[in-house]
Amino acid sequence: AESFNEIFLEDVRVPESCLLGEENRGLPLVFECLEGDRFWGRCLRHAGSKKDLEELVEYVNQSKYDGQNLKENQVVRDMLAEIAVELEVCRMINYKAAWLLNKGDSISWESSVVKTFADELGQRLANVGLQVLGPQVQLRGKSKWASLRKRFTFLYTFNRGLTLAGGTSEIQRTTIALRGLSLPRS
Repeated sequence: AESFNEIFLEDVRVPESCLLGEENRGLPLVFECLEGDRFWGRCLRHAGSKKDLEELVEYVNQSKYDGQNLKENQVVRDMLAEIAVELEVCRMINYKAAWLLNKGDSISWESSVVKTFADELGQRLANVGLQVLGPQVQLRGKSKWASLRKRFTFLYTFNRGLTLAGGTSEIQRTTIALRGLSLPRS
């Protein structure tokens, strides 16, 4: 289980030997670390999500609903195709950020793009998975697809937390607007 907490410290004394960087310059250091976390924590998510999509497509190719092959259901096909497009976009966003890092450039707002897109794509993929797998996704059993059902149930709940970790999607959008688009603060 994952948990998120807020901690407030007042009148804390840190020995000089334990300081990271300059005194009273901790917040900029935290922001720099978050910039890296936002990228490195998400840069490979598209690969795992692509594998999840491939297994979901395999399920669709082998399953029926109300006597109809799922692979012939246009709504299901459209949902899966949309996720496939978004996975490719996610991969390209990651490549751009990695290229900038490789050049030695800052990715102060690009890391927010990577994080926001990857985290929200994870939510959309999990939602599509649950829709395609149907209500039986909640059932435990020894069917061929039990592990897929279990994984999408987990992803549905887990991915919600990822949009909070390292800064909410709303905070990321503010960063993108201010740093990436040079829009004024509202």
